[in-house]
Amino acid sequence: MISNTMRRNAHHRRLFVNCIVQLRCNFEPAEFFSSPQTTLPSIFILALLIALGYLMDLKLIIFYSLIFQFYVQSLEWDYDGIHTGPANWSRIASPLCAGKQQSPIQIWPNDMKIALVPRDLTPFDFHNLDNLITDAVIENNGHSVSIPAKFNITVKGGPLEYEYQLRQFHFHWAAVNDLGSEHTIGSSHYPLEAHFVHTCEVPINGSSSFASRIAVLAVFFELVSDPSVPQTTPLSSLASYIKQCTFKNDRHILKEDFEIQNFYPADPNSYMFYKGSLTTPPCTEDVSWVLFTHPMPVTIDELNSFRELHANRRREGEKWLQRNFRPTQPLYGRQVLFVQQDLHSYKKSNDATTCDKLLNFNQDSFQKILSSHF
Repeated sequence: MISNTMRRNAHHRRLFVNCIVQLRCNFEPAEFFSSPQTTLPSIFILALLIALGYLMDLKLIIFYSLIFQFYVQSLEWDYDGIHTGPANWSRIASPLCAGKQQSPIQIWPNDMKIALVPRDLTPFDFHNLDNLITDAVIENNGHSVSIPAKFNITVKGGPLEYEYQLRQFHFHWAAVNDLGSEHTIGSSHYPLEAHFVHTCEVPINGSSSFASRIAVLAVFFELVSDPSVPQTTPLSSLASYIKQCTFKNDRHILKEDFEIQNFYPADPNSYMFYKGSLTTPPCTEDVSWVLFTHPMPVTIDELNSFRELHANRRREGEKWLQRNFRPTQPLYGRQVLFVQQDLHSYKKSNDATTCDKLLNFNQDSFQKILSSHF
């Protein structure tokens, strides 16, 4: 006869198998085990779980199954891993990365409608943008190089609902010149894109709590047309320090002063606006995006200073940080607002099928901009 203990153990084993099946649904082992960094420890942990499933009671089975799931979810996301790249961010980093308001996006300038800018859409009002930044710290965080902003620089106006304070800025690039930016004009990239991340704390109605709001001002960079002609670019004072941040967690104090306003175009009131998300985990949504339409110059040497960085720590092998842009995300019906402030006109874009590459916005009329580049 089959004892009650045997029946109970068989029942526990079936429950354990169901736990493993559930883990498979949440994360595909075929992808997970394909990486040499995780194959051996993963197989060991899974084998241990299977053995424990036959020896221990139900509570311990569930406990160790959860340990395995937490191990899977603790993997650090990156841009090129089979199991850790953008396609799997929603599974290993944050479920928000599979949301319906994600960034970056493709900008399709075709098929637009012209209308008057609402009267309450004022020019941007920057505060302390021309202050000299001293003793700033630049850091390689394994995903980009970033500079935390300990200076009181704020922006309000335009389509922004609140006054936002600059918290940090960082960059996105690629190993080749025709890729790099996260946002694209049609299917075309700029070689570099900078993100100036701002936040503000908004009181919640009927509560003493506050909710965080995020706004990102994005600046495109284009390669200078004639590298033989010396010129000063926004990155002139930073390039040498970027090179020194070779490995993850490398950080240096900038000995040269600089101004944030040098990174912004001369006409910051020519821009594109939409609602999206952070482009890295946790992929928080309801982010206000401002994409300046006038690109800033960058030299090939400055681009190469980014391409020489590593995503790994010192003495941890060799993993180059040469492609740190997320693929564009579906619009899901969102619209993009195009603003040329001096003419008080804007255009809303709809997703289109074709688009000429947008190169330079000039200071001529908005109609010339449309005819020249759209």
